[in-house]
Amino acid sequence: DWIGSLHKLEDVSFSNNKIVNFPPALGNLEFLKDLRISHNCMDVVPSELGDATSLIRLRLSGNNFTDLPDSITKLDRLTDLSVAENQLHRLPAGLGIMTQLENLIIANNPPLFDYVPPDILNKGVGSTRDFLHTLAVSRETLQLSLVRLGISVLSPSISDVTQLTFLNLNDNFIKELPKHLFRMSQLTSLSVKNNLLSHISTDLLLLSNLKHLDIS
Repeated sequence: DWIGSLHKLEDVSFSNNKIVNFPPALGNLEFLKDLRISHNCMDVVPSELGDATSLIRLRLSGNNFTDLPDSITKLDRLTDLSVAENQLHRLPAGLGIMTQLENLIIANNPPLFDYVPPDILNKGVGSTRDFLHTLAVSRETLQLSLVRLGISVLSPSISDVTQLTFLNLNDNFIKELPKHLFRMSQLTSLSVKNNLLSHISTDLLLLSNLKHLDIS
């Protein structure tokens, strides 16, 4: 935590070491613009990092991170974020609405294919950011529309918006409605028109608030 006392720091690099712990005190550095801690042995990004709001460039590649704190989306000056070569299971939806973020590098995070639909990830970073933006907006509107995106598999990210009331999945290539969809107990409208469903699961009964259903 000593590093948090170096209040004037603007540029810090810990890259290419064997450091295990990510110092939470880095969040105290109000003038920090460039932080590079790539290729270490860290596995947790502390939520305090979101307090370093002067950050412009953040390099976290080549560690063992499995998650990013939602507080990272408070870094509204950030233009360059690299989280490649980790084990990320999810991405904060708010990354999609960080208007200053120009460069987002997420390559080589295999578990992400279980969170963001593989068909979206395979289209590249632009499509992934658009998807995250849509998720972020849905948290405010409680309505999510994923129409004509070429999605064949519904990843768990859609169920992150637990209070969602409206879900439109029309015109994709979905073959099966996954278990996590049926945990969205506040849904009142579900449309899965023009997909490739082979059967209708009785788990639909779990959506007890449903008023409008279209699987034509």
